[in-house]
Amino acid sequence: MSQFIQIQISCASSSEAEQIANELVKAKLAACCQIVPEISSIYHWQGKLVQEKETLLKLKTAQIYFDKIADLVNQLHSYEVVEIIALPLVQIDSQYSQWLKETLKLPA
Repeated sequence: MSQFIQIQISCASSSEAEQIANELVKAKLAACCQIVPEISSIYHWQGKLVQEKETLLKLKTAQIYFDKIADLVNQLHSYEVVEIIALPLVQIDSQYSQWLKETLKLPA
């Protein structure tokens, strides 16, 4: 299994995504965060079909940090049920991989 993952989190607004991203990067739980403004999400919530504008937060991190990230995101996020999904990074450029290790303070 890959040491590194990309996590995606749907946020209510760009400001919420920025706050979460800043906290994760400051804590060195994420090496890099990308904020994709105004995505359109369609889903069922409390028995109704809902369509909302959201902001997508994507971040690169180490798999070992997933639980810490999920805990922090759940504390800061405005949603009752937060989408926190991790995908393995199957192939990574060696220089980028080294940067991730150094930035996240992982052993070489």
